[in-house]
Amino acid sequence: MPAVQLLRAFKRMLNRNTSAYWDGVYRRKIAAGRAPRRDSAVLRLLPLLHDKRCILDFGGGLGAVIATLSQEVSSRRFCLVDHSPEALAYASGRLGRSDERGNAFEYAAHLEEAQGPFDAILCIEVLEHLTDHREILDQLWSRLAPGGILLLSVPVKGWRDGNREHVNKFTVDSMFRLLSKYGEWIQIAPRTYSRKSATLSTAFFAVPKGDDGAPPQGATEDA
Repeated sequence: MPAVQLLRAFKRMLNRNTSAYWDGVYRRKIAAGRAPRRDSAVLRLLPLLHDKRCILDFGGGLGAVIATLSQEVSSRRFCLVDHSPEALAYASGRLGRSDERGNAFEYAAHLEEAQGPFDAILCIEVLEHLTDHREILDQLWSRLAPGGILLLSVPVKGWRDGNREHVNKFTVDSMFRLLSKYGEWIQIAPRTYSRKSATLSTAFFAVPKGDDGAPPQGATEDA
């Protein structure tokens, strides 16, 4: 077996990010009253979503991202995908199937169950938990409609990231290399900085898809 495949198999063996594990995490958060209510950083994405009618939140957990966005927009279709039944139950109970702004909400345990294509796909602090993150990115890109946009957020601490739940260690450079497969036009915007070192801790990345389904021509890197 090639070394790359051996490394991936080893990562899968050590990966604690199962649905049962996250069920326990979310159950404890809910019981302790620590379920997230609003993600203010996500509001910075609104200019990129102003014309996006159908939005997928992959790995959306307890629904904080969709709950935040849905308070600012109307007549949108949101789909939350997460492998945790506990998260889906909480999010569906919190958001329901529709709201007074005309937004509709759907929930799925697997990406294959989500009815696409989507005008925007969000993957906020998820890739670092996935051993098959490259395959997942391919699947997400294939579900993105022409003219759509892929929005991601990951820790960019590299090997300084000591979180045991994170099976992948990303940097800004490694994310650009990973996402360059999908388009030359990649935007980056900082999200959070380390309180101790003031270095970039987590970053957003945006990759638009051309109107013809091909990557747009040109490139931009907004640091």
